Amino acid sequence: MRRLFQFSSYTTSDSNSRWDRALKAFGETVSDTSLTAMTAAEAQAFADQPWGTRWVEVAKALKQIEGGAQPTAVQTPVVTIAAGGGVTEGAPAGFTLTAQPAPARDIAVTVAVAQSGAFAEASALGGRTVTIAAGSTAAVFPVATVDDAEDEPDGSVTATLGTGGGYTLGAGASATVAVADNDEPVPVISIAGGGAGVTEGAPAGFTLTAEPAPAADLAVTVTVTQSGAFAQTSALGARTVTIAAGSTAALFPVATVDDGVDEPDGSVTAALGTGSGYTLGASASATVAVADDDVSVPAIVTRRSIAREGSDDAVVFTVRLDRASAETVFVDYETSDGAGSWARTQPATAGADYTAVSGTLLFFPGQTVHTVSVPIIDDAIDEGTEYFLLRFSNPDGATLAAGDRETQGLIRNDDHLQTMWLSRFGRTVGSQVSDAVSERLDSGIAPGAHATLAGQGVDLSRMDEEQALADVMAGLARAVGARGGPAAGGGPLPRARPRGGWGGRGARARSLRRRATPSRATASAVSGANPPRHPRAA
Repeated sequence: MRRLFQFSSYTTSDSNSRWDRALKAFGETVSDTSLTAMTAAEAQAFADQPWGTRWVEVAKALKQIEGGAQPTAVQTPVVTIAAGGGVTEGAPAGFTLTAQPAPARDIAVTVAVAQSGAFAEASALGGRTVTIAAGSTAAVFPVATVDDAEDEPDGSVTATLGTGGGYTLGAGASATVAVADNDEPVPVISIAGGGAGVTEGAPAGFTLTAEPAPAADLAVTVTVTQSGAFAQTSALGARTVTIAAGSTAALFPVATVDDGVDEPDGSVTAALGTGSGYTLGASASATVAVADDDVSVPAIVTRRSIAREGSDDAVVFTVRLDRASAETVFVDYETSDGAGSWARTQPATAGADYTAVSGTLLFFPGQTVHTVSVPIIDDAIDEGTEYFLLRFSNPDGATLAAGDRETQGLIRNDDHLQTMWLSRFGRTVGSQVSDAVSERLDSGIAPGAHATLAGQGVDLSRMDEEQALADVMAGLARAVGARGGPAAGGGPLPRARPRGGWGGRGARARSLRRRATPSRATASAVSGANPPRHPRAA
């Protein structure tokens, strides 16, 4: 009768009388007592209609009643699910489906699998069906889990029943199995700098911490950089720091250098890098301040200097401190010949072009400027601009940069006629000839004095001593065929440009008079004889 009442719940108002007649045929009391009980034939007629599927069982039952047999009640199984005990990752999570009563035929029950965490195999998740065999009241349903190597929080697997044909759902339509992780936790590594800072020469300290302590020795990557120039070179760059098994900390010192150089304060930074067996915490970098402990000292600054031969007595160098010092500053200096050509100049030689000097400069407290004078030698040789070096060393109380340890002294030449002599005889003979001619002219030029050079007259009485020396030297050069000399039989001898210091009545004349008496070979050259060829002649 329960089944019949289920059917009656689906009737409409116009068919209520049919169901009331069927109920009356089963012995039930209906509200309309005038209705007659339905016969099996009537019920079968309804069952034969396209819409009469639900009347099939009614017709069968009425046939049994009319035949004197009692109808057999048909019960739909009620399905529930229960969870097994908790498992460790890698073991299956077990579930059991039960059916009451046992189904008369196999029923396929819909089950949806979900999880908390990441333990179930991917293929086990989502919807599937579990079959409860005919006559059986239970079916076991396992869900596979994965034993990975990743430390993670514990989780669970849940199976939930869905509706389907041939069964109904009971109260226990969902169940959950706890799944425990079996992996060691991965340490989280952080780094911190020690103290408020250090002074150069002391190590910059860092501490690495691990939470929790690693089960085995753990190598952590650390990269060291700096601001300024304090850390030892070998301490910079990437390296590894080991945190011992079972320990939660490791000290990491970075050596710094006490260099004696005054410089701005700086710092050393250690930054953690990623690696195997650990993760990085929020504090993945730390910095330790490093203070300089050197006293600020001034710097010695030097510059090159220039002098002109014949008009300047010395090359004067100015040496400065870039700022005053409270202590006396010392620095040694000395001259040195030039080495090879430099900036279109030729090397100058001590004793021939300048007088070598050396000594020590003292800058007294508050003093910032000093000078060094290097005397130059005024010769009669046309040799272009020459240079020598003034070198500084052994500073005390100040710094001396590489660019200030050496500077140049330039000597600009004031001799032009001697090029022709140098090309023919070299420096020594050319100097001797110039000295000899100067010596002759030094005795004075009488009124109306004349000279004949290479067949050409020279009126000496109309010249000053400077012009006479220039013309005589040019004439002698032509006579001996020196390169660059005037051509034989040419026009008037070249006249030198008046310049202070070239022979004449000034310092040049006095210089020439102080020179040694000319050699016999030089005297012959002045008198017109062919001079011997000097070994250094070109």
